[in-house]
Amino acid sequence: MTPTFATKNGVTRYSYYACCNAQKHGRDHCPSKSVPANEIERLLIEQTRAFLRAAALGKQAADSADGSDLSAFRAMEESLTAPEQARMVQLVVQRVDYDGVRNKVSTTFDSAGIKTLVDELTERREETNACL
Repeated sequence: MTPTFATKNGVTRYSYYACCNAQKHGRDHCPSKSVPANEIERLLIEQTRAFLRAAALGKQAADSADGSDLSAFRAMEESLTAPEQARMVQLVVQRVDYDGVRNKVSTTFDSAGIKTLVDELTERREETNACL
C-alpha cells in the first residue's frame, strides 16, 4: 500500500493508504480497500507503544526490581510530541503489512532501532533527573 490523498471541494483533504496494484491495474487486482491514514497510523502507534513497553518491562526486570525504570519510561513515552512519535515509529518499525481480507495490520520491528530509542529515552531521563 502507498500513502495518498484526495481533496473535497478543493478544501478538505483526506489522507489514506491505497493498494499499489489497484492504482496500477484497477480495483479488481487488490483484495484490500483503501484504508484511512489516521486509523492505520493510530493503530501503528498503539502497536509500537505496546511493543516498546514490553521491551522496557523486560529491560526493567533485568536491571532492577523496583519498577522505576518502567514508570519513568512510560511517563517519557507518553509525553512525546507528534513529531517525536513519528520519529519513534520510523526508528523502530521495519515493516507494516495490511491484510485487507482479514482487516489485520501486522508490524515487524527493528531491534537496532529499538535499542537506539531505548538508549535515547534512558539518556533523556538521566538528563531530566540531573536537572532536578
